[in-house]
Amino acid sequence: MGVVMIGLLRGTVIQTDFRSVLLDVNGVGYKANLPLSDLGQLEAGQKTVLYVHTHVREDAFELFGFLKEEGMHLFELLISINGVGPRMGLAFLSGLSPNELKEAVASEDVARLTKVPGVGKKTALRIILELKDKFEKQLAQMGASAMGDKGIWNDVASALLNLGYKKALVDKAVEKTRANHEADAGLGVLLKEALKNI
Repeated sequence: MGVVMIGLLRGTVIQTDFRSVLLDVNGVGYKANLPLSDLGQLEAGQKTVLYVHTHVREDAFELFGFLKEEGMHLFELLISINGVGPRMGLAFLSGLSPNELKEAVASEDVARLTKVPGVGKKTALRIILELKDKFEKQLAQMGASAMGDKGIWNDVASALLNLGYKKALVDKAVEKTRANHEADAGLGVLLKEALKNI
């Protein structure tokens, strides 16, 4: 009989230790290894959802869990690289946030990568070689999205100024609207909401 590949667990935290969580899923306890950053957000009795990578070895299989899907995808990218095992993959995501990891790889920051326990210069260079292009594209897309958001809020402010409102009043109205609405709501909707906040 083959190993069941678990992709997601939804349940209640029974206990955590320095590297894993025990999760009660419908009366069955599942133990999963987690990055320290995720473990720090869990406590006994809490309901949670874990995105899971099932790592199969000859003698056993282990679960590696993540609170966000992005964490699991990064982990799977890392362990696909020759010389990076699941423990090292977890160490990367314990020591660096997803964005910090992407930035370190994209900028070829070997010093930052080798601060992760167990990571030598050769491994850091191999990770950079394999993932640099992918991470550069992702960071560029994130930057473009942020620039687009900034542009629409500038348009809202500009429209209010053209209506004759004072800049100080406009800035406050835009700030208040930004706190409650996403940029992709569209200029018309955002302008209407900003006018309510003046």
